[in-house]
Amino acid sequence: MDLEIITIPATRGVQSGMEYYVAMLPLRSAGQLFQVDYFNLPPEERSQRIPDKKRVETISKWITDNPTNYLLPALTGSIEGEMVFEPWPDYPKVGILKISAGATLHLLDGQHRNESLRQAVRKKPELASEAIAVVLFQDKGLKWRQEAFALVNLTGKPPAKSLGQFYAGTPEAVFTREIVELIPSLYQYTEKDKNSLGGKENTKLLVYTWIHSANQQMRLGKYETQDKDMAYCKAFWEALLKYTQPWQKVFEGELTPNKVRDDYRCSHAVSIQALALIGKELNDLTPEQLIKKLAPLSKVDWHKSNPQFQGRIMNEEMKMLTKANNIRLLANYLKSVIGIELSADDAALEASMTISGK
Repeated sequence: MDLEIITIPATRGVQSGMEYYVAMLPLRSAGQLFQVDYFNLPPEERSQRIPDKKRVETISKWITDNPTNYLLPALTGSIEGEMVFEPWPDYPKVGILKISAGATLHLLDGQHRNESLRQAVRKKPELASEAIAVVLFQDKGLKWRQEAFALVNLTGKPPAKSLGQFYAGTPEAVFTREIVELIPSLYQYTEKDKNSLGGKENTKLLVYTWIHSANQQMRLGKYETQDKDMAYCKAFWEALLKYTQPWQKVFEGELTPNKVRDDYRCSHAVSIQALALIGKELNDLTPEQLIKKLAPLSKVDWHKSNPQFQGRIMNEEMKMLTKANNIRLLANYLKSVIGIELSADDAALEASMTISGK
């Protein structure tokens, strides 16, 4: 082995017949040790995808914004070069991993985390002494690394966005979770495990990620407005639950959630997004004023056959239209019911629409 070595305390294990090592590395080292070769090489010459810059920035910001409340899974890599594990006499699975300074460390999993750590430590140097777990294998060449990347990344199934948001500890996630938990019927009829309401056996009317997105759209998001935002968004959902007639019929046992999802359009992402546009426009109202303002929503016919939905969110084959303009067109209709004047842009969009039968 080279005279210059990197020494890392590590634990030794065996997986698939191969020895591997688990170590703790300071964040300053973890972000620098691994070779970054995926930006300028074609796929056949590398073993990693090119990191998504936006995702890297999101993770980095999450780390720096939550220095006492972040959690990162281990990085997984391989060592291409000389390495020796020297066990402690009384504990053969614990010891010192010595890596030649001329060796190359490749990432098999965690390139977004790795790039995020680089950025986070630059922005917040005090994080440099904190640690992340690293799993290291003896490298067996490019083809092996490519196969290992596929095995690690392509066989796993990421959790549903709704569940991730429900479990998350960020201020935005906590905000939505508190609102949902404060309103019993909202909590009972919100799907938190999945991103959709598919399946006849599903007993829900709303998807958690819809609620979360709507809240982020409506709230001002400033620290000093936290209480105002909470009261406003809570009132918004209470009003929708009260004034959406198909939902009320579910609460009273007259309809099933499955019937509402099949025959009505209130339990659809497009409708929630349209209502959120209205909520955003009215967020200078007090909670009491908002509830009163939204009362005319009780007159909306949410049945999919409503002629007002044709050309807005339903096509001639009775299929949902889900583009941004369809969301705005539905919001326009709901605004007319509530009594909100359309902006010049919304009025122009309304004028450009041809509704079947009109």
